[in-house]
Amino acid sequence: MPTDVKPHSILIDPREAGPKPPYSNRRQPTPGSEDLMDPQADHGEQSYKGCSKLQGAAALITGGDSGIGRAVALAFAREGADVLISYLNEHDDAEETAELVREAGRKAVTVAGDEMGVRHRERGSRPRRRGIPARGIGLPAQALGGG
Repeated sequence: MPTDVKPHSILIDPREAGPKPPYSNRRQPTPGSEDLMDPQADHGEQSYKGCSKLQGAAALITGGDSGIGRAVALAFAREGADVLISYLNEHDDAEETAELVREAGRKAVTVAGDEMGVRHRERGSRPRRRGIPARGIGLPAQALGGG
């Protein structure tokens, strides 16, 4: 299969692009903080572009303040979705994620609380009241192995 490689292109093996072990052995109590991670996580801020696959949709992302939840929130926003970010109590991390969503030109709403609590589920399940249309998709970050 032919490939179109420009003569001056540099191909980088993605397995070689990031930090290498050994990583620091420092553990954080849960819930953790993005600022304390070493090495810092790659959520796609520089690498993921998006192409409007979710234009006009809305997404509710549990655990969206950090880790894979932040990466999913950013990817969905760059694909055109407004994002409601549900999280436990990592307010600074959630606001950083919301800012990434806004920088992608989409609406971001943060909802703090224990997802198992009835009052939190009632607040978070009504995104229209928070400025995001009800038509959309909900994808828990846990479904992708994170959260």
